[in-house]
Amino acid sequence: MATRASWGVAAMVAIGALRAQQVDLRTVVCNDDAAALALLLREQPALRAHRLPGGWPLLNLAAIEGAMGCVRVLLAAKAPVDSIDERGRTPAQWAAEQRHTAILRLLREHGARTDLCIAMALDDVAWVKQWLAENLTEVPWEAQVTAAEVGATESLRLVLPRAAPRPENPFEGASRLVFHAVAHADTLAMLLDSGEPIDACSAGKFGGSTLLHDAAASDAGASIDLLLARGMQVDVLCRDGSTPLQMAVFAVAIQATQTLIAKGASLQRGPELLTLVCSELVPGRDEGEGQRRRRLAQVLLDHGVPLDVFAAISLDRHADLRRLLAAEPAAVNRKRQQPWLVRAARCADVEAVRILLDAGADVAAAEKGGYTALHWAAFLGVPECVELLLARGAPVSPPAGNGLTPLHESVRCGHPALAARLLRAGADREAKDHEGKRPLDHAEAAERAEFEAVFAARD
Repeated sequence: MATRASWGVAAMVAIGALRAQQVDLRTVVCNDDAAALALLLREQPALRAHRLPGGWPLLNLAAIEGAMGCVRVLLAAKAPVDSIDERGRTPAQWAAEQRHTAILRLLREHGARTDLCIAMALDDVAWVKQWLAENLTEVPWEAQVTAAEVGATESLRLVLPRAAPRPENPFEGASRLVFHAVAHADTLAMLLDSGEPIDACSAGKFGGSTLLHDAAASDAGASIDLLLARGMQVDVLCRDGSTPLQMAVFAVAIQATQTLIAKGASLQRGPELLTLVCSELVPGRDEGEGQRRRRLAQVLLDHGVPLDVFAAISLDRHADLRRLLAAEPAAVNRKRQQPWLVRAARCADVEAVRILLDAGADVAAAEKGGYTALHWAAFLGVPECVELLLARGAPVSPPAGNGLTPLHESVRCGHPALAARLLRAGADREAKDHEGKRPLDHAEAAERAEFEAVFAARD
């Protein structure tokens, strides 16, 4: 009920804005706000054929964005299913190009016209056979790519004898067809059986990877098994010297990483891979990706990659951090990317900061850009960390390379309580950054009065 109520409020706001000619229909569709769109269409049915600036029908935009809810609403409202946009394409053609197959099926159920790319995207073998019987032309490269990318094995098998060659321009999808099929082992196997080279390298400006590298980046375990079974070397190098395992770790591809290690991939560079995985485990990043990175880190650890201080901090493994520092006390002031103390503050891990300080970490240590642990604690708004660092003697107004002090960061990031605490500790309110701005100059307009009161309390 709460969800419906919130939709209702959003829809009423949208209707009011529409009446005032202020509504952003593009945002409604891009956010797939189906409830708001449905009420808007109820209020003004003519919107079903509305064109956004530039000549974009709403249904075309919904198909591009993969906005299934809005597609359903528009089709129910009898929006033109084959509306042509400024690029001469229909909703179904956009859905096929963007690989939104569920939307594509729905559009066809409502009578959308079919072309070869659409049929290939749905692996509509009967339609493809009819097209081949009625046309003597070569099958365009774009239709082949569509079939490969969605795993339309049977349709692709049919058209290969009449397939047009790939384009010559390396910036227009010139990589061999097998590279578009790496996520689908059956399709990949069929293409290899038809004569595509297993040792092909991808083309284009950023090319040079092998099929195994692309399968690893796509987290395609079945394709990895297929390629290795057909003789590819598990540690084959691409143009820049990377291995498939490195590619899998870079892509946070957990299944591919497990498969490659099980097949004998070298872990000689395991510590570097673990650092790569852990480097993005910081506040503010996507929560889902953070969980995947933690699982991937555990895979590497389970296969013998040694845990170091950087990984222990990044993974919140406080007992291991204490153990590592006890075993090598001198390591407390080493660094990788950042001094360990700065890394702990960047991770908003108060306990790790305490452990490092207890072990003798330099409270004034700064990373390359000049940010100290206190900068990050102020930036992230972690009062416990700020208190701990100040209690241990952290310099209160160290300027970073851009001139910003912790006080600047507390104001810039909207933390008035921390700004008050830093001012009580003697922070320099007149410090100027590289643009000549004092800390108070960074206050947002909506927060200006609150920060002015904080600064006035110290006068």
